[in-house]
Amino acid sequence: MQVSKPLSKGFDLLGSATANRIQQWPAGVLQNPNDAAFSNYEDYWQWSAKLMGTYHAPWALSLSSVLKSQSGSPYGRQFRNPSGTLTQGTITVFADPVSTYKYPATTLWDVRASRSFSTGRGDLEVMLDVFNVLNRGTVTAVNTLTGPNFNRQIIRILNPRIAKIGAKFSF
Repeated sequence: MQVSKPLSKGFDLLGSATANRIQQWPAGVLQNPNDAAFSNYEDYWQWSAKLMGTYHAPWALSLSSVLKSQSGSPYGRQFRNPSGTLTQGTITVFADPVSTYKYPATTLWDVRASRSFSTGRGDLEVMLDVFNVLNRGTVTAVNTLTGPNFNRQIIRILNPRIAKIGAKFSF
């Protein structure tokens, strides 16, 4: 679904939302009998939404913002057999269905302020971008292997707030 407000009075807006049902086998093509026994059919919903807007202010100043939100990815507990216990070597199998656990939803807000200048040889645009304005540290990956650190050891979080200054010269 998408909704838009065309440019009027120096302001435009665009919003969208999607929802998808995922139904698949996580292992893809089965490589060995353990894949058939321990691969779990995935059946879950994912959603995402985005809202973008720009205000074209006087003095060639432009202010933009993007708000993005999406559901967290599912994951399942895994088991890794000790080396040497199976003839094909160490393998990792799912101990729980992939959609048993889910990471938290992620929401990001990014902003940009820019100013354009006309020069005799072209146009210069100076920009300031700020990513993850709210400085959210949402967990995006944890240890999924069976053991004392399962679901406790954080592997990855969202990047922190980042500011970027840039310039673009068009001729």
